[in-house]
Order: sequence, then C-alpha cells, then structure tokens
Amino acid sequence: MIWLKFTYPSLLKEIFGKVYSDIVKEETSYTVNAHGKRLLLSVLTGSYNEGATLNSLFDDLKVDNATRKLLCKKI
Repeated sequence: MIWLKFTYPSLLKEIFGKVYSDIVKEETSYTVNAHGKRLLLSVLTGSYNEGATLNSLFDDLKVDNATRKLLCKKI
C-alpha cells in the first residue's frame, strides 16, 4: 500500500478541477501548541486571572520586598 502526504493540499483543486468535490474529502483539524495548551488548562482549572496585576499576584505569593524586586526584574 502506498501512502501519500500532501505538502500543498491547496493544489488539489487545480489538479482535479471540476471533479475536486467528487474526489477529495476535506477535513479540518486543529493543533494547539504547548503555550496554547497551558493557557487553555489555566482557563479550565480556574487558575487564570483576567485583569490581575503583577502586584496583586505578588501579594498572593506573600513574598518579601527583595524577592518582589527580583521577580519584577525577571518578569
């Protein structure tokens, strides 16, 4: 059995012309990268805080001033 991988599927319409819709079944799939997965996970778990400031996050962490300054510099 021979497997084909289409590098440029947009060319299939040009290749098959009028019979494209009879020959080709279009499927849509989505891939989320690692950053997107982290964002979705934080929304689903409720750990995402819209409108939160860095200061409010640092207050929640209960860090001292030296650590706060270091975090501000790094972030």
